[in-house]
Amino acid sequence: MQAQVSGELRGKFLTRGEEAVPIRREGRMRIRLIAGLGFMLTGALGSSSVLSQEVAQAPTIGLERAVHFLSAEGTETVLGPGIYRVEAKGEKQITLTAIDGKVTSTVEAEAGSHEQNLTALSSVAVKSDEDVAHIVLLMPDGKTLDAIGTFSGVRTRGPSMVPLPSNQLAGMMGMQLAQGGGGLPPVSGAPIPPPGQPVPGQLSPNLPTQPGLQKTPPPLVQSGPQVNPCTQILQAGGVRIDLKAQATGPRSVTITWSGPPGVYDVTATGPGPAFHVSTTLAPPLKNPRMTQTLPGTVTHAQALPGTRYGYAIMGSLADGRKACGGAEATTPLELTAVPFTPALSVPLSGWVDLHTHPMSPLAFGGKVFHGGPDVGSLLPAVHVPKQGFDLDPRPVCLTDHRAANMNEALGIDSPTHGGLNQSRCGDENRRFLIGAMAGMLLGHLHEVGDRIGAPTFDHWPAWDDILHQKMWVDWIRRAHQGGLRVMVALSHNNRTLADAVVGNSCSTAPITCVTDDVKSSNLQIEEMKAFVRRHSDFMEVALTAADVQRIVSQQKMAVILGVEIDNIGNFNLLPEGALQPVMILMELKRLYDTGVRYIFPIHITDNTFGGTGFYNSDFNWATYRESMYPSHLAVTKSPGVGNFWSVTCALAGEEIGFQVKGFFDAEWGFAAGVRHTRLGISPDKYPPKSPDCTAGHRNTKGLTPFGRVAIKEMMRLGMIIDIDHMSHLSAEEALSIAEGIPNGGYPIVSGHNGIRDQNIEHSNSENQRTLTQLARIGCLNGMFGLGTDQGDALDWAVHYMQAFNAMGLPTDKCPNKSSLGPGRVAFGTDTGTLGKTPKPRNVDLYSKPGFPQSGSPKVGATVWDYNKDGVAHYGMFADFVKDVRTSPGNQDLVDNRLMKSADYFYRMWLKIEAQKKNVH
Repeated sequence: MQAQVSGELRGKFLTRGEEAVPIRREGRMRIRLIAGLGFMLTGALGSSSVLSQEVAQAPTIGLERAVHFLSAEGTETVLGPGIYRVEAKGEKQITLTAIDGKVTSTVEAEAGSHEQNLTALSSVAVKSDEDVAHIVLLMPDGKTLDAIGTFSGVRTRGPSMVPLPSNQLAGMMGMQLAQGGGGLPPVSGAPIPPPGQPVPGQLSPNLPTQPGLQKTPPPLVQSGPQVNPCTQILQAGGVRIDLKAQATGPRSVTITWSGPPGVYDVTATGPGPAFHVSTTLAPPLKNPRMTQTLPGTVTHAQALPGTRYGYAIMGSLADGRKACGGAEATTPLELTAVPFTPALSVPLSGWVDLHTHPMSPLAFGGKVFHGGPDVGSLLPAVHVPKQGFDLDPRPVCLTDHRAANMNEALGIDSPTHGGLNQSRCGDENRRFLIGAMAGMLLGHLHEVGDRIGAPTFDHWPAWDDILHQKMWVDWIRRAHQGGLRVMVALSHNNRTLADAVVGNSCSTAPITCVTDDVKSSNLQIEEMKAFVRRHSDFMEVALTAADVQRIVSQQKMAVILGVEIDNIGNFNLLPEGALQPVMILMELKRLYDTGVRYIFPIHITDNTFGGTGFYNSDFNWATYRESMYPSHLAVTKSPGVGNFWSVTCALAGEEIGFQVKGFFDAEWGFAAGVRHTRLGISPDKYPPKSPDCTAGHRNTKGLTPFGRVAIKEMMRLGMIIDIDHMSHLSAEEALSIAEGIPNGGYPIVSGHNGIRDQNIEHSNSENQRTLTQLARIGCLNGMFGLGTDQGDALDWAVHYMQAFNAMGLPTDKCPNKSSLGPGRVAFGTDTGTLGKTPKPRNVDLYSKPGFPQSGSPKVGATVWDYNKDGVAHYGMFADFVKDVRTSPGNQDLVDNRLMKSADYFYRMWLKIEAQKKNVH
């Protein structure tokens, strides 16, 4: 089934290096194949044929997706898809004007130079790496202005953020000439959004970065301002040739076409030996006057592996006319090459946390977690002092508010968790639900509302607190000082829980009160990027392995953006049968373009990709609710039919002991009234009785055909895939897919988990990893993030070495394994979610040498003391690492394993980037 779906998908919508984009043309919806360079970012070199002479004096470029630039005032400006005139403004600015005249933006540009022989202004738009775009204005005097933007909105400091050198400009312009001119916006007549506004639903082609260039740039033919030779030929009544280029191996490309009789010259632009072939298409001698088109074929036999080439054809026809056309092809890597070889660079030092949630207060409609991570963070609700005459004894409550100081960001939690007596933003039903949920997870009655944070921190944060912010920026900084160098920052959400707790708050908090997975995740990702930008002195978003190496080498912390939601793309909200494979690919590319590099295909519910791993019976309600059709049931509250989990007995060798509750056992988790009034679930619906088993229960569902398509596409994009939360069958199949990638497999991560043991409660579900699975992950050069929920340093160290040793075991699944070093096990703290952090351990920690030498400051002389408070907040993981290191026999664990995890993460990502080319 997998091969059938994948083959159909690649045949109908995509080929290697192409992406299907629906466009409207002549009143019908068609599929347009956008292939490679010159279409997403296009210098409109043939624009003089369609624009007036006045417009031709200002060269144009075309954008097929939104690009984020810095405005002249230093603020962010977003240019949406469309065609723009490019003009210089002063010495360091470019003005871009939409051809309809409705949008004009002035953006910052860097001065540079070029070596082209130009008689008029020229422009080019090009992608210099996966996230960076350049719009370059070339002037006849040899000067350039280069406006540098990003697709994700994240501005790094890497080499791609500097002006393009002259030889790269020459190569890119030559490539565009080979393409046959400029491109058009993706949708004819589509409005161009104003600067600074997002472009909803905008999708991008699977476009590579700049091709390699010869030392001597190919000469460019210039005939007047901005005129492409192919455009001139077509204007003069010439024939457009439908040129096709197909890679037939790592070192060969076959170029085919059909055209009238004549002499044809085919040239290539790209690295390696020059390619120029001249061939004649002659009619049969029996009928020399026949005017039929004739087939032509030439072979580029000295191409380089893994390289994109542009091909141009120029024809002199027998009837005196001219002909022209262009095409592209990318040669595959040589799959018979040696397996992936780790980079030989100076090893990085520091530890990795593969699982955190700094933006949890924005998840679940903004009503489960309380407290922002810094000044400037977006708060769903906050109390501020009353002003003027006000008889209401309750404090004023502001919604969708930016924190002005720490006391606002970390203040009393009544606006989020309180009832109406405690806050004008309160909700009694929410207060009850949050308290019941916390009590269920903590195992005891838990008061919510009026819990005091800043400035005195009377109640939170605390190691056993699960509802409040533990990732204030100063606490993250303390963890960084204690060795943290790579932190995966994840969005997360569950629509069922969000809809249950928001109540009527969405009418007063339209920005933060979003409950569906896509909107909630988008908000969290954008706020995470803004948070990192505000603290760029010690953290930076990493979009590539090279970014990690650069950032960590500067002793800063690399932040990896990721998503952990139940339903990627909100695909569960589509009517049954409406989802198509191409929609999955487009959504994954959209996520990638926002900067997301770390992804969970499955979370706590069954979804369109596969079955979830059972470890909490109450999540069965969420699976039922999120599978109800049609999706509007959640609004109308009409009874609907969903699907509860499909439960079966685990096999003896699967080491599963967890059993799913059924019937009324789960009643206390979600009251029937709330389920009906807020979630649209009929009050007579209950999970069926689970089977009687001598062992535990597991999900009967593995990956779906859609799930296989999704995982393969995640790999093609080079994303870091985490298999946690998958059912046993889903995880097994995901590992098999990864093992099937040639040349050593595709690294897989299990980023916040423990080791499965049938006899230990909380460690006996199908969600945990078996030792065999850890061996398979290790063989793929993947990573394991060991969880810390309510553990202590000694227990954690024991489990760390157990996982480390298991991941070093040999397996026949990936015989070409190469070593990436000893850092394969890292932290997976899951800080910022419904879990505890490590508990206190009275060890007189601060009398021992090494950072830290004292507790973490609260206010005044008061501190959180690890000996008494445990890991009260994220910064005290520095204390936890010290506790592990200073415990008998564990210094080597920290110094020569845990502190090598940043380097291992970097090298794992390098392998992912190399192996994505081998995913077919």
